[in-house]
Amino acid sequence: MAEPVRVRRLTDDVLAAERKERARIRSEKGIHWGGRPLATAA
Repeated sequence: MAEPVRVRRLTDDVLAAERKERARIRSEKGIHWGGRPLATAA
């Protein structure tokens, strides 16, 4: 995978931001749904 470092860093940033956003949404939903894990709620 000979992609430029710039592209790789951008992808890492996007993935990190996505993970952060998902964690925030999960915590918000957990509070909203009485702390039930997403796996059992789905």
